[in-house]
Amino acid sequence: MVITFRKWRIKAEKKFGVILILLFFFASAGIASEDIFSMVEKGDIAGVEKFLAEANDVDIRNENGRTPLHNAAYYGSVEIAELLVNASADVNAKDNDGQAPLHSALRLPREDNEAFRADLLKNKVQIIELLLLSGTDVNAQDNEGMTPLIHFAAAFSRVKHNTQIISQILKAFSKSNIKLNVQDIEGTTALSVAAFKQHEDLVAWLIQNKADVHLQDNSKATALHCCILFGGNESIVRMLINAGVNVNAQTIFGASALSFATLKGNLNIVLILLEHGAEVNLYSEGFTPLHAATGLGVYSQKNDGESFQETINRLGVSEDNFLQMTKALVEAGADVDARGFPENEAYIKLRDTYPMLHKLFDMAFGKTALGWAKEIGSKKVADYLESVMEKPGKKWYWPFLVICSVAFMALIYYAIKVIRRN
Repeated sequence: MVITFRKWRIKAEKKFGVILILLFFFASAGIASEDIFSMVEKGDIAGVEKFLAEANDVDIRNENGRTPLHNAAYYGSVEIAELLVNASADVNAKDNDGQAPLHSALRLPREDNEAFRADLLKNKVQIIELLLLSGTDVNAQDNEGMTPLIHFAAAFSRVKHNTQIISQILKAFSKSNIKLNVQDIEGTTALSVAAFKQHEDLVAWLIQNKADVHLQDNSKATALHCCILFGGNESIVRMLINAGVNVNAQTIFGASALSFATLKGNLNIVLILLEHGAEVNLYSEGFTPLHAATGLGVYSQKNDGESFQETINRLGVSEDNFLQMTKALVEAGADVDARGFPENEAYIKLRDTYPMLHKLFDMAFGKTALGWAKEIGSKKVADYLESVMEKPGKKWYWPFLVICSVAFMALIYYAIKVIRRN
């Protein structure tokens, strides 16, 4: 019994010792991992050099799957990035989000200090150039399908005023085999993001380099839709139109660029679209652009108990803006008698997607633009539409009929007179 117990104790001590060794190993690895990432973030070049001299794995990962090179790229640590690349760090290593160091280089920290940001951007340019020269995959897609170019379009639009930095990065991209028309899992492209962010220089560069302006995302929206719905930059709208974008393309809900422009109350964009052949009678989610031009976008922002006039005063919008849009649409051939669709499958899908707009869309169904204008209190538009709509029992062509009738009677009278002479 004593021998058996002694053997069991020896075995237990050996196992326990192995466990202690393993725990010590993992704890040491954790400390080392924590130290290197902290050193990279702080820009501790000497500490990183020491780590590289002792480390067996230059691509050690943190809890997010990122390597030291990811962090160096994100924080703009040029010297450290160079040390890691020279130590054979994997420039295509992907973190838990599927992002490579180039993705990290094209993300910007939430830092509002202009001096800090200026230095960071200069460093970012150098790291981007370093990674591209070191063989990184410029078209690598993360778990959301986003390429570094899409990340650039999203993040660097925050600093689009810094044209020198933007130009340097685009120059670096131009030297690579970058693909411009890659779509992420939502169908989004770099062009649609740039248009959404109102980034003129990037849109111009993409179009110049043959980005496809016809591509639509999963909701069938084009870059033109994105630009108008999220800002309406006139220069970008003209660039896209000149590049051949379909101004009458519709989303899965039927929305055209013109319906978005009228919804946003953007008179200048409405006039540009009409100038380039926008269809004025396309239905979008149950209503036409003429319905939206009455002031739908403003009405959707009204507070409880607030009148239409009080809403536009609060928002600093002129009622004449809606009147001019309405006139432009009518003069372009908008059907003033068009009524909202009855409830259908597209409407139900829309209602489920945007519940805040239930009331607005319900108001449009079965009503003309005039009915809607009266409903929301858009008086100037209502007065104008009343003046151009057909009056019951008195058609627009009645003067022509009167003239024809008089002429016909005169002709008969003349004919009878001629016959009597003979």
